[in-house]
Amino acid sequence: MSPQLQELVVEHALTALEKQMRFDAWLGRHGWHWERESGLLTLRRFEENEFVCATQALGSVSRMSDTWTWIWANDLAEVSDELMTSARQLRALGEENHVPEFITGEFPHAQVDAHLLSLVAMGIVKADAYFRGAYLGGEGFVLINRGALDAVLPPLPRSAAQVCKIVREVDALCEDHRRAVTFYLCHHNWIVEADNENLTACYDKEEIQLTFEDKRLVAVGNTS
Repeated sequence: MSPQLQELVVEHALTALEKQMRFDAWLGRHGWHWERESGLLTLRRFEENEFVCATQALGSVSRMSDTWTWIWANDLAEVSDELMTSARQLRALGEENHVPEFITGEFPHAQVDAHLLSLVAMGIVKADAYFRGAYLGGEGFVLINRGALDAVLPPLPRSAAQVCKIVREVDALCEDHRRAVTFYLCHHNWIVEADNENLTACYDKEEIQLTFEDKRLVAVGNTS
């Protein structure tokens, strides 16, 4: 992974992961259908009514070549330019900020995991979530448009317990835990104060204490 993409992971991945975890918990076991003409994604949650939401095409993983291909580089995709708006926004950002993964049409999936790439994309374009649909020979990834899930998902909680739960996931995302956690806390308007290896975060009447060693999170607790 390039340093430029690593920086975007630090900035966006935790906030996006929180939204994605909420979506995955709501979705549960499901069936699905994606219309390539309209970009509408139909989710069939078991024993419940179908839910239809608007999406943007992102890219796909081939299990035969084990590569990631952006939707704008896939000549076989047959989707409209309108459904590639977000992917092309990421490409333009990549050109402006020299992010090689955003401007290379196809590259080995081992270079950047598609789930992590989708989380970063979510954060940048402010999507509600991403959806992975498996098909014969691969998996397709789409971004669920901002606001599309408002009718079915509750607001994200802002409790210290929720924040502690999310920041504990940082190890799976990046190496610079301290900066990633700081970005996440500031995104949610927590007041962050640094003291050597520690961070103290306050919001309303709640307080969290975080301890780091060499930028890695080693302890987090609700001290309210």
